[in-house]
Amino acid sequence: MSEQIKMSDGELTEVRVLQEKFQQKVFQLGQNALQKLQAKNTLKIADDQESKLSEDWVGLQKEETQLIDKLLAKYGEGSLDLQAGTFISEKKTAS
Repeated sequence: MSEQIKMSDGELTEVRVLQEKFQQKVFQLGQNALQKLQAKNTLKIADDQESKLSEDWVGLQKEETQLIDKLLAKYGEGSLDLQAGTFISEKKTAS
């Protein structure tokens, strides 16, 4: 038969305090894991938005190129005065 030995109140308190510290750390580790998960999700959302914005940017560049080509075909070389709504033609003169 096993012999039971009574532990002192101080020893029991030390064991309980240590157990509580472990429980606190387990809880804190769980909180940290959740924070990391939230951060990863936030980063993924930001990455997805960046990809979409990059695609939009490329689309705008294509639109710009098409508009320039259209205006060049209609008006030739020159510049726009958007304020006045006019096109200033670059007339090439022979020397």
